[in-house]
Amino acid sequence: MRAVSTWDLSYDAKAWSLNQERTKHWAWRNAKVEEWVDAFYWAAKDAHIPRCETIAVTVDVQMPGVVQDICNCYPAAKAAVDGVVLAGVIVDDGPAHLVAMTFTAPVHAKQPRLTLKVQQLT
Repeated sequence: MRAVSTWDLSYDAKAWSLNQERTKHWAWRNAKVEEWVDAFYWAAKDAHIPRCETIAVTVDVQMPGVVQDICNCYPAAKAAVDGVVLAGVIVDDGPAHLVAMTFTAPVHAKQPRLTLKVQQLT
């Protein structure tokens, strides 16, 4: 498979960590998930991404303070992908439509941000 088109979808907020999620109340988690699904739903809509049969996603994270482990932002990234699905980019995030999800090493930055690089594949 090769990439046909690529879109960068970003949300300027600090990605919560798997470690945080394990210690918080379910209502806190639900509020975070709802916030991030909504943010990436609108980012995908604003980018006018067409319906795709298959995509691959790369997750880039910027954060202030101590930089997390490479995949520790998984819960935020999963919610972001759910927003892309809700926007109708792919039917669901099962392996028939989301064929890869890659995490790059987080980088230190003043502005927190999570970016999904969405690649349409053929």
